[in-house]
Amino acid sequence: MQTLFLIFKFFLRGGAQRDMLQTILALQKRGVIAHILCAEALDPAPEGVGLTVLPVKGSSNHARALAFERKAQDFLRQNKFDAVIGFNRMSGLDFYFAADDCLRCRWQNKLLNTLLPRRKIFLQQEKSALQTDRIFTLTSRQERDYQRFYAVSAERFTRVPPGIEKKYQKADHSAAFREQIRRQLQLESDDFLIVQAAASFKTKGVDRTLAIIDNLPAELKKRIKLIVPGDDKRRHRFQAIADMRNIRAEFPGGSDALEELFPAADLMVHPARAESAGNVLIEALCCNLPVLTTRRCGFAEYITGSGGGVVLPEPFNLEHWSLALQKLINEPQHLLQCRKNIHGLHKQDFWYSRGDCIADEIIRFIRDKK
Repeated sequence: MQTLFLIFKFFLRGGAQRDMLQTILALQKRGVIAHILCAEALDPAPEGVGLTVLPVKGSSNHARALAFERKAQDFLRQNKFDAVIGFNRMSGLDFYFAADDCLRCRWQNKLLNTLLPRRKIFLQQEKSALQTDRIFTLTSRQERDYQRFYAVSAERFTRVPPGIEKKYQKADHSAAFREQIRRQLQLESDDFLIVQAAASFKTKGVDRTLAIIDNLPAELKKRIKLIVPGDDKRRHRFQAIADMRNIRAEFPGGSDALEELFPAADLMVHPARAESAGNVLIEALCCNLPVLTTRRCGFAEYITGSGGGVVLPEPFNLEHWSLALQKLINEPQHLLQCRKNIHGLHKQDFWYSRGDCIADEIIRFIRDKK
């Protein structure tokens, strides 16, 4: 069995890219060959996985996206695969992995959708992707939006479970480990450690997090230490903003050891502007870390369902967020109850099974087709 995975940019730390790699590894265990087709590759492919880069030119993201789609179609005409899985919106797919929320829901001005090339191209690509009979979705919100704007029938959806790495199942939740990491971070016993992991600081609302902390009473603000792991190229600018506001903050760059940082923290704050799902929220829960987040995040439903934190409504309101954070800091029993609610959650295999779920669907499709 030969499978092709399409994604515009391939790099190891991206959310959709990690989902793709988990699926590929699950397929490899089942004897299925996988090949990646992309426009840009920042990292090498895993052992045994083919990688073809189709460089594209264009003065805008939508122009490059369209150029990649056209090159991918040429590639598919020249090469045959048993299943084609797309992690970006485009035509010619057997499966579409809906890593992003519905654009049509976000862009409802019909005139602008017709006049602006960016909207016109991306919306056409979304429509093309949704014409496949098999759509992997992350949340119930995605499915509702696709049904509303594209009349997609419910039976075409396959809701996949979260797909965080297995290492979180073995995370150390002991008090001794927590204190060890806090000592390494040079935290005092009264310090309140907030974490926010984000690859794109603006999209995930890191600037909002800084504003929320800055809006706290002075005595609480002094207690807070903020650590924001992430590869965002502008992290030095965010560090300067934090310094200017006298916020104790670190922006250490990307990290592959969040399962060590999260158990040492007191709270994850995640006021994202856009977040289709948010695996990082599940990673926090599986490290016994309470979460303060927004309904904008697709996986906020797991925070509410588990009692592992607080989910605030949209639109974003700075005063509401500051009051919610202030209340959590001043009421440690609330956070303790959140920890009790999610204790042992990390042992459930459900959180780690996305790759296997998708791989099984792909193999079933190939066998049915043959």
